[in-house]
Amino acid sequence: MRLAAEVKLGYYPTPLHIATLLSQAFVPPTDDQPATALDPFCGTGEALAQFPAPLTFGVDLDETRIQEAATRLTSTLHADAWAVKTRTKGASLVFLNPPYMQDPISRERQEIRAVHTYLPWVHPHGYLVLIAPRSVVLYNQALFNERLRLLALWRFPDPDYAAFGQVILIGQPRRASDPPNDWSRWLTRDIPNDKPDNDHTWQDVKAPMWPRPLPTSLSPEWPLPVTLGFTLRATRPRPDQVIPLLAHTPAWDTLVAQSAPHDTLDLSRPIHTPLTLHRGHLATLLTAGRLTGAIGTGPERHLVRGRTMPYTVQTAETEDKRVEETRFRIELTTVHPDGTIRNWHDVAAAADITDDTEEEVS
Repeated sequence: MRLAAEVKLGYYPTPLHIATLLSQAFVPPTDDQPATALDPFCGTGEALAQFPAPLTFGVDLDETRIQEAATRLTSTLHADAWAVKTRTKGASLVFLNPPYMQDPISRERQEIRAVHTYLPWVHPHGYLVLIAPRSVVLYNQALFNERLRLLALWRFPDPDYAAFGQVILIGQPRRASDPPNDWSRWLTRDIPNDKPDNDHTWQDVKAPMWPRPLPTSLSPEWPLPVTLGFTLRATRPRPDQVIPLLAHTPAWDTLVAQSAPHDTLDLSRPIHTPLTLHRGHLATLLTAGRLTGAIGTGPERHLVRGRTMPYTVQTAETEDKRVEETRFRIELTTVHPDGTIRNWHDVAAAADITDDTEEEVS
């Protein structure tokens, strides 16, 4: 996932106008019977609040967002969505717009993990609404064929689709009597007007397929089943709850000591590292300023200062589109005893930038 997405924890809220349109396809129970809608990644709760369920439950790890969601939803829980349980599994509707990211350890897409986790929470006659990138949904057709009866598959309408290539999947828990899913009903080879640059095709797909766009209007079609006794509870504390409990313990004191700033680098003492430092490690230390200072002995002693500089490279160009990419290169400046000043940059950037006054280093 891109760094910008990591900063926001993969949080991409569902546009309000899309949630409002989707809600029109669901029919609330009659005679004020209870029906439950759950969003375990609810954000501010704006999307879930549009659906016609009398009881709405939201979960979010961000404190600011869950406080705002509490003003819109029936019940909210400030917790990690992966550490939540319910005594009675049977939500009329589960709305999933999970983080668009890959788990760094298991390598599992969080969108698919969310389906595995929360599909069992759906009432046998309830509905799963999944918002996810097109590539993730279509690449996992086998999973959805096994677990879901596909009711609808649409892409976000233009120009919303251009942002992240999101699609909307609606289905019900599969029963043995359900016929196979007919994906061709929902897919087309017509390229969207605003196809996002990150919407790729996979090696095992010969030609790209795109879900048809979300219609401009929907008619009531899917009745929400009645559900009773739905509750939520967290199974483990949040990180912000754990930290105060650890404060002033031996483990905490050790962590604080290890994370404290190191003493100023003393070149008169040898530096011991767990592994042999390679040129890449040294370049990182130099450009981070950790090795800025005097290097070497005798006539070879010189001053070094490092930095990282951005530059723009054109990576592609068509008749109506020009693609540019921002890259970064390592730069070093050395001052020698005879007064000579030299600028150095890494050899990988030399093909993109030509500067005769600089010397290349690998």
